[in-house]
Amino acid sequence: MTYYGPVYHGTKKLNRFSGWDDLISKGKATSDEKAIVIAMSSNEGAMDAVQAWDWQTFSAGAMQKTVTPEGYGELPKQISEFKLENRVLFSEIFAKCGWSIRQESNGARIYYSSGETENEEITGNALYEFIKKGFGQTDSGFPKKSEALASIASAMLHEEFQKKQVVDFIARMRVALSKSPLGYANPVSDFFQSRLGRALVLDHDVNAPANVSRSLKSAIDVLRSRHPELSLDPSQWGDSRLKYEEELITIYGPARNMNSPSERYSHLRGLL
Repeated sequence: MTYYGPVYHGTKKLNRFSGWDDLISKGKATSDEKAIVIAMSSNEGAMDAVQAWDWQTFSAGAMQKTVTPEGYGELPKQISEFKLENRVLFSEIFAKCGWSIRQESNGARIYYSSGETENEEITGNALYEFIKKGFGQTDSGFPKKSEALASIASAMLHEEFQKKQVVDFIARMRVALSKSPLGYANPVSDFFQSRLGRALVLDHDVNAPANVSRSLKSAIDVLRSRHPELSLDPSQWGDSRLKYEEELITIYGPARNMNSPSERYSHLRGLL
């Protein structure tokens, strides 16, 4: 099925974030994490990228966090956390532009109101239809504006929300690296210690998190079938550990269960 909706590709990638040195000096990031996040985010959107051309209501930011057709999702959760951390700023960059967040039974839910909605707060299917209205296959008059999404793109570029995006990206990587391949005791971080290996895992986890453990198991199984003497524990791989990791990368990278794994792998290898 083909979906239609507005898109803005954004202007600022994570490599242009000016707060890296501050995060590193405060122990909130490492130089390796900086390199990995910058490389991997080049596979994703700019910090102010916004799009509504798939089955979700819209996606925004460097990790393209989504708003579901019901009004929930990772983006409302992220904005809700930002609201708790920066209430005044939330009011300035979101609330004054018509966006609000409510905590409901299924989590943080996003609402929008403006003159275009007759000042009614809408979410769920009403918001979905509102965002995509006028951007269908048979519509004309392009390029055209989406004031609602323009305000989201603007909010994404605020210095403090940029920092929120970067910190969330790093947290996502740490969670991904703490996962264990299916059937193995060691975490991913024990198998991949290089920047490229860890970037591949982050890339996979952001785009297909449910598939990471199984894809890693398959790749490690292939590696061990080639080297039957290889320990289940990568800390026991000895002086050849780097060689085995590189071989594992070449197996796992292009075979990950996600969209365009080979192309994304080649891109990351070129950067790292």
